Amino acid sequence: LRAVAEAGRIIEAFNMHNDAISAVQGAEARRRVYLNQPEVWSMDSRPILVEPFIEGNYAKFNSNSGWVSEDNEYRLMQALSHFSFHFTKGTRLLCDLQGGGYATRFVLTDPAMLSVSKEYEQTDGGPKFMRNFFAHHRCNKYCDKGWQCLVGARPEFQPRMGTSFLRPKATGRSTAFDAIRNKHFHR
Repeated sequence: LRAVAEAGRIIEAFNMHNDAISAVQGAEARRRVYLNQPEVWSMDSRPILVEPFIEGNYAKFNSNSGWVSEDNEYRLMQALSHFSFHFTKGTRLLCDLQGGGYATRFVLTDPAMLSVSKEYEQTDGGPKFMRNFFAHHRCNKYCDKGWQCLVGARPEFQPRMGTSFLRPKATGRSTAFDAIRNKHFHR
């Protein structure tokens, strides 16, 4: 939940940045970014995280290993990841962005946070993954030329579309949805 709180802080700053850019340039407003907030529920006396359902088309915008969607519609999401590195003075990078893309907004779910100190659990690949992100990132019209980045970053490994887990996953149910909807799901 710490990663979600930090993601929310970064997204709020990104939305404020985009509002200011639109106002100064007299440009069309950029799509706002929202983050699904998980809640802790109890199922059979075990805590589980539950998020609101995302309606419409679900898409993967980038991953925590440096994979980036080539779809031009999602360039704002690549800029959000770049912004997060600049905003945190090079200490964190918000990535593994996925969710719903709509005409006026994006709704994100379950992002990952990379950090210099690897403080964000099993999807935090630390500086190596941050370098790999910048090796594959191409600045676009939503990126500010003054934003901090890792200049000269070279690919360190092949990025993958899915989330990379760096420590063993916790045992138990994968999601409440699996346990309820799939009669073949086992503990």
